[in-house]
Amino acid sequence: APVDAVLSSTAKMPHKEAVEAITGNPLSFDPRTSQAYSATDAFDVAAGIVEMISDMPFDEYLKKNIFDPLEMKDTTFAPSSEQWSRMVPMHNRTKDGENQEVPMPEGCVFADFIPERMMAGGGLAVTAQDYIRFADMLCFEGVGKNGKRVLSSKAVRNMATPHVPDEIYMGHERWGLGMRVIISPDYAQGLHVGCFGWSGAYGTHFWVDPENKVCAVMMKNSLFDGGAGNSSACSLERDVSASMDGGRRD
Repeated sequence: APVDAVLSSTAKMPHKEAVEAITGNPLSFDPRTSQAYSATDAFDVAAGIVEMISDMPFDEYLKKNIFDPLEMKDTTFAPSSEQWSRMVPMHNRTKDGENQEVPMPEGCVFADFIPERMMAGGGLAVTAQDYIRFADMLCFEGVGKNGKRVLSSKAVRNMATPHVPDEIYMGHERWGLGMRVIISPDYAQGLHVGCFGWSGAYGTHFWVDPENKVCAVMMKNSLFDGGAGNSSACSLERDVSASMDGGRRD
């Protein structure tokens, strides 16, 4: 979805206030009668549940239970000055087809959401090295490349298992828990049944191939070619699928 379509009136609220505002809204439809994509609010509510159960702020919970064990030292809601100096600029395309850099709002890594929002659906800044550590952990059912377990095998399998029934959503992909899952051998880009992953609004894209023990991460900051099904992500899926050699964990 275009970035403008996922902006929220809670963008300037700290996470706790945002969750309270979101949960005060009525449901759009009865459960298991329909489905809709929620880029921000659904994940924020899930993060609110994590905070309630753990009695920890969401960012501290992630750092203690995921980032530190996986040695993801460059992943944060609020980049330092040094990290900002390494941030890839946002870019767009002019009417003439030329690339142009686009300044982001001061201190924001996603649209105009403040770091204190701790937006669970897209508020983290991360390096490619850190992201591949996370994807690799999912590829090996919750165990990082360094041997540390951060998720149970059951949790990862639930992420990679479609939960939206056929009568609600048809197609070659289906939603797992926070992931898209390939369910048909007719998927156009060549990924086989069981592959799972996600695409970001600015073009970041990853997937896990649990059968061949392969994961792939692509990162970019693009205002004109982002979101699910963006052209470069599709090209990457086709190229990797065409060159698969059985998969290795190098």
